[in-house]
Amino acid sequence: MSCAGFNDTFVVADQYDDCGSLACFKSDGSYCTPGERGCPCQVVVPCSPGYAKNNGRKGYALLCPDLSRSRDPVPQRTTSKAFILYGGRDILPYMYEPPMLTLSAGFQAYIDSRGFGSLDLQVKFVRSHMFINNTIRSLGLQGGDLFLWLGIEAVDHVDWSYIRTSGAKAVYYQSEPRTYCQFSRDVVDEMWDFSWFNINNCMTDPMAPVLRYVPLGVYQEPQVSLPMEDTSLMFFGDPRFRPCWPALKTIFGDFLVSNYSIWDRNSFADMLASHSIFLNIHKGCSLDLADQRDVPAPVTWRVPKLLNAGRLLVSAHCDPMDEVEFEGMVTFTDMMNLPEELSKIRNMTYQQRKELAHFRHALFAQRFIPGRLFERANIFALLDSVRAVSFQGHATRVAPKP
Repeated sequence: MSCAGFNDTFVVADQYDDCGSLACFKSDGSYCTPGERGCPCQVVVPCSPGYAKNNGRKGYALLCPDLSRSRDPVPQRTTSKAFILYGGRDILPYMYEPPMLTLSAGFQAYIDSRGFGSLDLQVKFVRSHMFINNTIRSLGLQGGDLFLWLGIEAVDHVDWSYIRTSGAKAVYYQSEPRTYCQFSRDVVDEMWDFSWFNINNCMTDPMAPVLRYVPLGVYQEPQVSLPMEDTSLMFFGDPRFRPCWPALKTIFGDFLVSNYSIWDRNSFADMLASHSIFLNIHKGCSLDLADQRDVPAPVTWRVPKLLNAGRLLVSAHCDPMDEVEFEGMVTFTDMMNLPEELSKIRNMTYQQRKELAHFRHALFAQRFIPGRLFERANIFALLDSVRAVSFQGHATRVAPKP
């Protein structure tokens, strides 16, 4: 595995370009770098050019204590903690920013409602899958805590058994459209989801965990003024997985464009500066626009992200229950009617488009306040029970709607 030998009291980290990466832990669980006082890691030798090339990396091999072998007892706390962890790729801090901000704000609303010290919230990004379980073991999980892993990235490396054995509540936040349960109740206690489409597909499984609807909420996106005129119609995503794309290009020609290279706030703001109208189509859409047999798809993360930014959306039909949630904020239509609905907005005056975008943004901001989303999903009550170390199994399969 490494270009340097190591014994079984260490794990190797050989995927970084320098020694300043998040590679090792101090005894208190905080990150440290080799050479830092109190850091037990050792720089071994630079990996050979051949080894680095074969593994797609260059850099050093680092030896770090394997916290999974620690037999020291975890000191018991009297304050409950909620941990949000995610990681696996460097682009995730921006890619997962909308759900991370929603979840953080929802937990903070609970803390505000119950008083200072009621819950300690910690958010951690783990750069490589190699350090996920060492990071988890450094948390000191215990009964009365809640652990949430955000998104599909690197989730297969999460040791859910360890988390549940610790007594902490184990939660997975769904990031992908699914027609099945991502995890059973044998693996996680709960799954929180951004879409009723996913929930309804999972809830029929007898092994489904507790399911809660927690869509992306309102947060502060760059507020870029609407352009006076759209030079093109933007699809914010990758058209390669959308069979209907060629048919739409036949209709709209060069006016229809896509962008799948937005990985930071600056590039997102640049896109907003020249586009006020966005098209939303689903993966797996039919080659034939007249074919209405497509299975309804969820309202995915791009929709609330663009609503947060004050942009106008015309979307192919989504799951009926998801559409109800976004009623008045998005124009939902059949694929054949997309050109007509887009023309209605394009033919508006600049002032009319501006007023419509403001109305939709304000409606979204009113309905999707993170604290209210948490209350609606009965997460406040869940956190009360977690803090009381009350784990009574799965009496309710799906958290009720208000």
